[in-house]
Amino acid sequence: MDIYSYHPVTGDFLGATKADPNPIVPGDWLIPAFATATVPPVVAEGEVIIWNGEAWSVQLQPPPLAVEPETPPPVLPPVEPPPPTDVSFWQFMLAAWKLNFITHAEALAAVRQRIMPPAFAQAIAGLPAEAKLAAELKFAGITRMLRSDPLFGLVVEANIATDEQIDGVFAVAATIA
Repeated sequence: MDIYSYHPVTGDFLGATKADPNPIVPGDWLIPAFATATVPPVVAEGEVIIWNGEAWSVQLQPPPLAVEPETPPPVLPPVEPPPPTDVSFWQFMLAAWKLNFITHAEALAAVRQRIMPPAFAQAIAGLPAEAKLAAELKFAGITRMLRSDPLFGLVVEANIATDEQIDGVFAVAATIA
């Protein structure tokens, strides 16, 4: 015997299958829940068959649900890595020369003889005598350039370079091997 399954909530016709014979009552059939022996009607395109609990009904197929187009995730600008904050003294001087902050001769004198380039000397020129001497002695013994060094704040205050330009020197210096 053919039976016809329907959706337990909506009643939508799901398909046909065969019923199992009842092993206790000969000639009787087992009809599972959410199925009926009532033959559904034939429908035209655009129609659906619905079980209402007693009989099949034919209804127009509802239009598909409007699905909002999936919103793509926002495109974020690439995150620039922070500029390096620690480079060797010679890398910094070479980068400062490459970016035209100091001359070739000034870069060599700074690395070979620890002579402070004029741009740095100008930045510390207005310091009190003891602070100026401390800056000169520090420069004479420096091996690493740290972006956090107060000397760079003085360079910015003296309008010799901007913070962005100093960051640029550190960034170029970090690429030098």
